Amino acid sequence: MKTEVTPDREAAVPLVSVVIPVYNQVELLDRCLRSLGRSRNVCLEVLVVDDASPEDPGEVAESYPFVRLLRSKRNVGYAAANNLGLAEARGQYLFFLNSDTEVPPDGIAHLVEVLTAEPKAGGVTPLHREPTGLVQRTCFRFPTMKSGLLLDSVVHHLRRDHAVIRDFLLSDWDHESRRWVEHAQTSALLIRREVYDQLGGMDPELFLFYNDTDYCYRMHRAGFSILFVEDVEIIHHGGASVRTFERVDAQVFGDRSRYFRKWYGWKGKCAVSLSLWSRIGYEALVELCHGQLRFAARKIARGMKLHSTTGSR
Repeated sequence: MKTEVTPDREAAVPLVSVVIPVYNQVELLDRCLRSLGRSRNVCLEVLVVDDASPEDPGEVAESYPFVRLLRSKRNVGYAAANNLGLAEARGQYLFFLNSDTEVPPDGIAHLVEVLTAEPKAGGVTPLHREPTGLVQRTCFRFPTMKSGLLLDSVVHHLRRDHAVIRDFLLSDWDHESRRWVEHAQTSALLIRREVYDQLGGMDPELFLFYNDTDYCYRMHRAGFSILFVEDVEIIHHGGASVRTFERVDAQVFGDRSRYFRKWYGWKGKCAVSLSLWSRIGYEALVELCHGQLRFAARKIARGMKLHSTTGSR
């Protein structure tokens, strides 16, 4: 069957709406759109959302006639950019897709087939590979208070095999076989329209990180499950856009704190703060033991700057 892709709002309702937020890395967007143009056996609409990117994606997006380009007047973040696209989507299924991915020709059609055959599933996610062929770990368990205390803490840095961290990372799974998962990254996540109708969009307060964790958790609370599908493989140039964003480490800590505050209250926010300061304190102590007072002071100053982001936005 020939691919059907259209940007025309008057055309027949597409089966799948693909929502792609873009911030820089337009050359990867070009690869992504080229791969979508080769899609088979599925009627798509493709919505590219320019999140006020310094690298204007307009020329690339408009070179593909099946793309509708939406623009935000300011940089609103990954979650809000997705919401702009979701609000315009008309498909029976909605596909969160990052601009640094490449999708195989039959990939979306097969994901739809699996999701249709699994009434328990609210969403499905494919296997992700690095351009080198290595499998990416893109599915996790939901964060708990224990993982909040340990993630990126001194324990995490010194004992990456800690049971709590291994459990969070699903280290007992090969990440290549089909299974139900709690949290799947929205680098490639296909959901039913009724999920969006019930939950709405992502939380825009989670500007860049933890918005997908939050969305999957809301799906879980609403009774929707997510299935990892091993026989659809996408290429994911992981974090390509994120690497062009300033102060990424501060944004990670800020969004992590907001997520834990949202679901665990003040105790959750304190857990994230304790995790940060355990690591910063350890790093400063190591510098002091080596007689590097100036570097120890820098570590403390950096920790204070990072901690200040947990109350912002």
